[in-house]
Amino acid sequence: MASQRVGRDAPGNAVVRLLGERGGGNDGERQGGKEVAHAVPCSKEKRQYRTGLVVQSILAAALSTGEMLQSGVCAPPQIVRYLLRRGNIQGILTGYRPCPRSVNAIARPLTPLHYLLGILLVATVGLLAWHRYGMERVVELVGWKRARLEVLDDRFMGGTSKVSLERRGDALTMRCRLTHTIQWPSCKYMFYLSDTARGLDLSGFDTVTFDIRYKGPGPHTVRSLLLNYEPAISKLDDPMSQKINEVEFEVPESGRMRVPLNVYHTATWWIGYMKIPLAETDMRIDNVTRVELLTGSTNAAGEHEIELRSIRFHGKWIRSEHLYIGLMAAWIVCAVSWPLLSAVQLRRQLRHSSQRLALLSEINHALQLEARELVEQANTDALTGALNRQGLRGVLLSTSSLLASPMAVLFVDIDHFKRINDRHGHDIGDEVLRTFANTVHGGIRSNDKLVRWGGEEFLIVCPATTADQARQLAEKLRTALHAQAWPAGLDVTASFGVAAREREEDIGTVIKRADSALYDAKAAGRDCVVVADVDALPLLDNRWVAQSGGPAYD
Repeated sequence: MASQRVGRDAPGNAVVRLLGERGGGNDGERQGGKEVAHAVPCSKEKRQYRTGLVVQSILAAALSTGEMLQSGVCAPPQIVRYLLRRGNIQGILTGYRPCPRSVNAIARPLTPLHYLLGILLVATVGLLAWHRYGMERVVELVGWKRARLEVLDDRFMGGTSKVSLERRGDALTMRCRLTHTIQWPSCKYMFYLSDTARGLDLSGFDTVTFDIRYKGPGPHTVRSLLLNYEPAISKLDDPMSQKINEVEFEVPESGRMRVPLNVYHTATWWIGYMKIPLAETDMRIDNVTRVELLTGSTNAAGEHEIELRSIRFHGKWIRSEHLYIGLMAAWIVCAVSWPLLSAVQLRRQLRHSSQRLALLSEINHALQLEARELVEQANTDALTGALNRQGLRGVLLSTSSLLASPMAVLFVDIDHFKRINDRHGHDIGDEVLRTFANTVHGGIRSNDKLVRWGGEEFLIVCPATTADQARQLAEKLRTALHAQAWPAGLDVTASFGVAAREREEDIGTVIKRADSALYDAKAAGRDCVVVADVDALPLLDNRWVAQSGGPAYD
């Protein structure tokens, strides 16, 4: 056992010497009264260095506001707040100070107003470019499941033309034997877009393209009809009542024809047939229920073959007038709101002085938080949450009631812990240490102090506790360890050495006697409790038994 230099000085001095001399390894095992040490890196110097930084920061924070602002290099408040968020308190106190208003004006960052203006400018340019070179909406009638296809000849009007339809892949082929037995003979494709009063709105489209292969006697002309349902003049049971908008063109040799929709016009023969008022004769395609493609009005009689590959309507997802109106409205809102938002920003700037005082308060608060965090890190064992030796030293020096008689110390050592590490690995060993600390914490009082002494050794300081009460506590904890579920199905036990502080006895001597009692518990076979220098309590099979009638530990 390591030697202990414990004199008859004040109890606090004995504690300082005792806690500073004994090793504090993370792993260790006593075997037959011998100590097997496992070396680990010591972070004492690092903790002392960080503690010195905290003390220096607190002293610097104690300077007057004027002195702090006059020292160091000035920086805008935004930089100071950034250092605060990063936790660089030392840099704030020694290297930076808030700049005066004139300097802040030079380094002032972009405001939300500038970001809003930039976003609106980028959105305007992007939408205009997208509308010009993209944003295209296409509706293909050939093969569209929504469009029901039929072919029709002129026999329903008394003619003798005959038509047939053939599908070749994605193409449609209409064969028409055209005869001139009536004035306007025809064969036609009919695409039904709706059987109700609600059709397809084509007013947002600009052009329609046809891909046609025409064979037969010339000329090779076709007519395109867009039938628009208008409630004022149309009836569902009368197909001819729907407004007929038409255009006629000659099919080029390439077969591809692009027709602007604004060249469609209301058929004059339909206006006369339906006797439509002049105010209702405008071309409208906002509710199209049927699209037709038929032979031209001057085509010669004979065998005609019209192969239709596609009919596509092209437009923009956003109509030009809607886009321009929306962008104009956005810029008007920006122009109106800019002075209002600027006034709000100026009002915030008027509170600049109070914000600087608040900044100093934030610095002070951050210093306190960092100091508290460093103290907790320095005084607490990170693995188990128990106090370390530094923490025990601080508690004993700051809390005199812990040393008042009666008080007792329990020295606890996990049995065969080195075997656990060797067989199951250090991860299981760490989990055992955490579980052990949690079990002990759950069995002691709030004013008792659990200390990780080193490796698998723990110290429990119990104020206002006699030797018999300390023994009862040790037996209680030993029993709790038996009932605890341990990692990897282990059965973990511990040995306890108990020592009660005698009058005027140094705390270092009490710890030394508890350590000796722990050696005796190890020598007695482990998993037992031994009380140091007490002969009045009966010992049965090397284990202390609680007596009835005495004060109980609670």
